[in-house]
Amino acid sequence: MKTLVLAAVLLTQPALAEKVWWSFPGDDDSAIEIDEADAHASEFEEMPALMRALKKCNVKKGLLLLKKRAGGDGTPLREIKIEERRCVMTLPAARTLLSKRLVERLDDELDAHVAFLQPRKFPGAPSPSDGGSQ
Repeated sequence: MKTLVLAAVLLTQPALAEKVWWSFPGDDDSAIEIDEADAHASEFEEMPALMRALKKCNVKKGLLLLKKRAGGDGTPLREIKIEERRCVMTLPAARTLLSKRLVERLDDELDAHVAFLQPRKFPGAPSPSDGGSQ
């Protein structure tokens, strides 16, 4: 009987969702998680619909973009990481795949996160060597 109850509980629990991250290519330290709130703020409205769109990302094209970047191309790129799968794309491609509204939201969040992790030095701010905190 206990096994039957445990099986019923497990079947009614939502499946663990895959973790999805938005970042600059190869920058796992400042990556932000794409979550249910982001999905609700987009045209997708639910995470499963957003996940289906994300899985359409062209990984091979992303590898070509990274080679161009290594050669000096300055096109702004972003990376979507789903578990261990990484996909790099240009911002226009991301807007096409995910919608302009969602990409703007994610990029604003990423910019704020990076600014928090790496604050700019303002005039008059004490340096760490002067006893100021970093």
